[in-house]
Amino acid sequence: MPGPFWPGGGNIVSEEELRMKAVARYLTGEPAAAICRQLGRSERWLLKWVRRRRAGGEGWFLDRSKAPKHRPRQTDVETERLVIETRKSLENDPRSQRGSLRIAWEIAEMGLQAPALRTIDRIVHRNDLTHKPERYVSKGKNYPSPLAEFPHEVHQMDIVGPRFLRSDGRFYSINFMDVCTGKAAINPTRRQTATDVTCALLDTWQRLGMPRFLQMDNQLPFRGSNRYPHSFGIVIRVCLHLGVQPVFIPISEPWRNGVIERFQDVFDKLFFRSQTFPNFEALVEQAPTFETFHNAKHVYSTRGGKSPNQVEQAAHRPARLLAESHELPENLYIDPGQVHLVRFIRSDRRLDIFGQKFVMPSDLVYEYVTATIDTGAGRLFVKHDNRVCWEAEYAIPRTPMPAPR
Repeated sequence: MPGPFWPGGGNIVSEEELRMKAVARYLTGEPAAAICRQLGRSERWLLKWVRRRRAGGEGWFLDRSKAPKHRPRQTDVETERLVIETRKSLENDPRSQRGSLRIAWEIAEMGLQAPALRTIDRIVHRNDLTHKPERYVSKGKNYPSPLAEFPHEVHQMDIVGPRFLRSDGRFYSINFMDVCTGKAAINPTRRQTATDVTCALLDTWQRLGMPRFLQMDNQLPFRGSNRYPHSFGIVIRVCLHLGVQPVFIPISEPWRNGVIERFQDVFDKLFFRSQTFPNFEALVEQAPTFETFHNAKHVYSTRGGKSPNQVEQAAHRPARLLAESHELPENLYIDPGQVHLVRFIRSDRRLDIFGQKFVMPSDLVYEYVTATIDTGAGRLFVKHDNRVCWEAEYAIPRTPMPAPR
């Protein structure tokens, strides 16, 4: 929008130039009424800028901020610094919750008085600490994911949390989803140990049935030990014992578990944040109700607008339910079966198998491969485009591991 023009000359001038020229005319003795009549401004406007000119100072003709100079309710500097540092420390963990409730909980854990949740929100927004996650951009590489054309072929597993109940501390939920049907199972728990995961896994397979593949990320409770990568943890041993093949997605690529990752958002918005739970026991009590409702009523456009139960029924493939009376043996060995790891080979040509590194052929650089451990044969096979391109011996220990009780 053009600025005002100077009467008589026709030249468009800025608001600042108009103020300077109007004041200059007034200071030469021209009547204020005549100046204001010609400019279409009030005498109050003119006298305001005359006072500013007489007060001196550079930039007297510029607009000044109308924001209050004193904010009696503004958070003190030390509290603001504490909130900022806590938020930034949480951002170092990509799986961590970072909202105001989590920040308040962390501050309280330090033995300090946490500010109100609304105050924390304002500090976070004021310091531009809200970041939208970057969308994944495909690299155009062929990704060897297990096929899930039918129900009970592939389950994805993930742990959501920690989440925080206002009056009852932290909790997690070990959640599962059938990739084909979208049928889900949620298992709230106080911890995320291998034993908790194993118990959730067994409970889930009594409800959803056992899949052919169980896909998960590379969290330590899922895989076992950093010190003894060949020993396998209890989760892998239980899968092999029940004839399920574990599949581990590439390191630091959580979107490869996209089905369960999207369900975690549903879990957050429609269950955890949709109501107030007085304590953890109340949340556990409500979890089966939400699970049943989701599987019966929650429709997905990717599945033709059908609910998970409807997709499962239309497929005419009954679930292979784990019997409630099933008991694990006292000691679990590594049974014959297959463990799969999908990995991206970078320029160093290293293949990471639970922390152990193997050097791959140069033609696999910048490609996804599937590393399959055949526990019966004691061999490691690396496939690319469904072709075995490298293999080696892989020692399988025969030491047992106590089953969780």
